[in-house]
Amino acid sequence: MRSPAAHVAWGAVRDAITAIHNLEALLKSPRVGTRVLAGVLHEFLEGVNVLRGAFTQSAAEARSEATARARKMLAEFARDRLDELERTMQRAMTSDFDARGRLALEQVVTRVSIDLDAAAELLDLSDRAEHAMETEILLAELAKVSLRGGGYGTDREIPVRLDQRGEGCLLRVDPHVCKRLVAFAIARVHAAGAPEVSLRVRCAVDVAHIEIASTAPSERALAPTPLRLVRRIEPTDPVVEAAALAVALVITARTGEDGSGGLTILLEVPRAG
Repeated sequence: MRSPAAHVAWGAVRDAITAIHNLEALLKSPRVGTRVLAGVLHEFLEGVNVLRGAFTQSAAEARSEATARARKMLAEFARDRLDELERTMQRAMTSDFDARGRLALEQVVTRVSIDLDAAAELLDLSDRAEHAMETEILLAELAKVSLRGGGYGTDREIPVRLDQRGEGCLLRVDPHVCKRLVAFAIARVHAAGAPEVSLRVRCAVDVAHIEIASTAPSERALAPTPLRLVRRIEPTDPVVEAAALAVALVITARTGEDGSGGLTILLEVPRAG
């Protein structure tokens, strides 16, 4: 369970992310004059510092070497974007902030905010994995939960099919963490070239298998579920792998043995009892 201090920190992070999106909305609004914007830019710099500190501190607070390494990569990624955003804002505050400067700042804020959304999502996953709240859940229910909702930072949806067996398989896992690990696996398989993805869930003796791969011709008859993809950034895979390790899930990625190069990701989830 998260400590009260962690809740306060995450509230500050969410507020800072929201502030950047609010700045983006102001920059895009024709109703907000450039002179007014120039006068309030300094108020948004505090949020930049909050985010920089949150990402940097997270690496120092990690409980394992794998998580610390992954968070360090994530912090460096976020810091590069935040430094660019801060430089652009400072430039706008110390020079004549005209229509051209406004457009330049808008472009940077829009691009950086998308990356920061993805980075914050990964940081939240990493934090939740280290403070996982396990519960007992049936494999069938976990599979259905994993196909509800979607990711942040992208509007693209792809069809995902569920090939489900082992309905009576009881697991002990944090469903929220597992759902997000599945979501990142789907995005990774799609990025490797699969236009449509299937989840194949099976029970083994001590674990349940959740296999994510390109949809096979024999699975076309299964009803697809439109799923919004999570956005992938450079530190995604190390953060996801460290999160899986923190909750005792095993992730294995392999390319197709038939020479097609298709990617298959297997998650092994511990069974209850």
